[in-house]
Amino acid sequence: MSKRPKHSSTDADNKIVIKQEEEKEDFFNKLPDDLLTKIISCIPDARDAKRTSTSSSNIKVKKFHDSVDKALALRQGMPIQKFVLCFMDEHCDYSRLNNWLRTLVCCLVQQLELNLVTSSMHGVSARINILKNCNTLIELTLRGKFVLDMPESNGVLFPSLKKLNLHFIVYYSEPLMKLISQCPVLEELFVENRIESYYERLNTFKVFSTSLKRLRMSFINIFLRNPNVVINAPNLEYIYFSDQNTTKYHIMNPLSLVEAHINVSSHIFELFTSLSSIKKLILTHQTIREAFTTKHILIREIRVMPLFPNLVKILIGINGPWEWDFLMVLLNHMPNLEHITFTHGLLCVDKIFRNYNPPVIKTPPPSCLLSNMKEIIILKLKAVTCEEVAFIRYLLNTAKNLEIFKMNAPKIGRKRRKEILSFSRGSKCCRVQFV
Repeated sequence: MSKRPKHSSTDADNKIVIKQEEEKEDFFNKLPDDLLTKIISCIPDARDAKRTSTSSSNIKVKKFHDSVDKALALRQGMPIQKFVLCFMDEHCDYSRLNNWLRTLVCCLVQQLELNLVTSSMHGVSARINILKNCNTLIELTLRGKFVLDMPESNGVLFPSLKKLNLHFIVYYSEPLMKLISQCPVLEELFVENRIESYYERLNTFKVFSTSLKRLRMSFINIFLRNPNVVINAPNLEYIYFSDQNTTKYHIMNPLSLVEAHINVSSHIFELFTSLSSIKKLILTHQTIREAFTTKHILIREIRVMPLFPNLVKILIGINGPWEWDFLMVLLNHMPNLEHITFTHGLLCVDKIFRNYNPPVIKTPPPSCLLSNMKEIIILKLKAVTCEEVAFIRYLLNTAKNLEIFKMNAPKIGRKRRKEILSFSRGSKCCRVQFV
């Protein structure tokens, strides 16, 4: 008979100790974050607390990486519709991140969003070429200081990508143009940028695409001299520009444009020349305030303003009584306009305008008011002033075919309503509504 080998007490004790340590570590990992924070705050020695905090942070990072590994492993190659990942640069294991991206390609991911949190001034390289030839990817979002690491080849990078969102990406050369050129079916592009570093030297943003239909661009605090945006997208239907800088926009072949949302600070009349074919136009009150600062600029620039023969709807922010004459001239360049919405009332109520007398409008009535205007809407959060009431009287009396005059003004009083309802109307079928 063979005898069972005897274990020394020392080996047994060592195994017990190892098992106890593993149980302690597992127990520590299972504690909730708020309880861990409370335990650390009770440690009297700050140095011990810092060491414990660092250890806890490392454990959390490891648990995070492990959890992503586990989640992707559980898919077993099954298709993934949407994958969103938010990570910090200083705690990220980029070798594992690259493996995750490769796994996503195998799982036929359709929507991918990567959010990077970093304190780096120069940004972090984005190895999106790992996703090359991902035939199922239709939407990609990159948010954070990614530096696009574009492959040298001029082939197709994303054969099925239709929507691309780039938020606060770092641009050192022209990776945007290279990226767009390798997305043959791209339909929607959103570029949001806040250049905070002099290291970024890209003065011109180029958007060249034959498939692009919707373009949104938002620029904030750009430390560049005379920045430019050049757009060559012959099938572009919608544009949105929000810009606090002196950016010049050059739109080539704008004949397919249908709608434009403009919130820029300068070069508005130059931009108008590219928008003459649109059907819907939105001009924010910031645009009106910044672009038309003086009457001298207004008179000089208005002479070369193009016609908008296809425009049927405009939303405009008016914030000064002297701009009423400008509005009449602007409407004269929109002969087929049917709908107008005043998004911020008819003037601002700053103290400089409070004692302003009712205006005398010398400009002849625009043809759209006399013939095509069907709906006028006024959005007004503050009280309706006497000057605004005077202009409302003018609009109601001038619009010959107006069907609806609607006021969304919560603070309008009963007396004001009664006064407006008593105004004579140029259109017999006009209905006045208060919302």
